[in-house]
Amino acid sequence: MKEEKLDRAMATQFWHDFLPEAQLHNIIADRSDHYPILLKLCAENRRRIMKEFKFENAWLLEEGLDAVVNDSWGKEIHSDILQKLNNCTEEMNTWGGKLRSRYRDEIEEYRKELEMMRRNTVLAQNNKYDEVRSK
Repeated sequence: MKEEKLDRAMATQFWHDFLPEAQLHNIIADRSDHYPILLKLCAENRRRIMKEFKFENAWLLEEGLDAVVNDSWGKEIHSDILQKLNNCTEEMNTWGGKLRSRYRDEIEEYRKELEMMRRNTVLAQNNKYDEVRSK
């Protein structure tokens, strides 16, 4: 069986002129042999904006969490609770940023591995098809 490449899109020049920042991304789907297409209509604004603090549940599985909280909480012994919370928030944001970067790298590594497996599967299927056909 040969794989047909159907994961494509078309646009007219008018459409491209009307939405010049639009982008199409072919996404890997881990539970399907269909690969969705993501359409982004405008470019992302990547300016650094201070985000509100969000605790990530994945941090609970990381070894360094207790140390970050304890060190930041005890940084200024005589400060009030709001200052201690601010210290803790800043330290956890910095620590969490490094983790997010690591997570992003691991996800990209797995994505590349999935893509390589997809290509090898298609190649193996094509080779098997050619082998059976030649008999």
